[in-house]
Amino acid sequence: MKSTALKVFVFLICIFFISSNSSEDKLKEQINNTNTLTEYLGKPIEVNFKGSIVNDNNEPLDSVTVTIGNQSVQTDAQGNFEIKKATAHDNFLPIEAQRKGYKNVILNLNPNTKDKNIDITLKKEGTTCLFWFCEHNHNLSTASN
Repeated sequence: MKSTALKVFVFLICIFFISSNSSEDKLKEQINNTNTLTEYLGKPIEVNFKGSIVNDNNEPLDSVTVTIGNQSVQTDAQGNFEIKKATAHDNFLPIEAQRKGYKNVILNLNPNTKDKNIDITLKKEGTTCLFWFCEHNHNLSTASN
């Protein structure tokens, strides 16, 4: 009985060491395959963009805070804005538009696009969408609460 228990004990220890070595190898492989944040975001770049912000009735919105990279500006009375030399990354360039009483919009732009004009529509807070995806497609009809 003791020899059987000893054999089972030795067997379990062998299994433990084999599985722990396998786990260590997997962990080392995962660490070696991990990209840095810089590799995902891309190289730092400077960008210039301009555009306009309107409401869902296509009326210009003034005093909308527009942020691209490290630059923020507010739209003028005609809803226009211009941002120069904003620091961003060539794989990740978020733009945010926000104004009190309206839903914030955050988009990821393509910094390599030739068209540096951006047109954004803000929806009033409390506006409900007909479809689950309409927050991403602001051209769909909406109903007010």
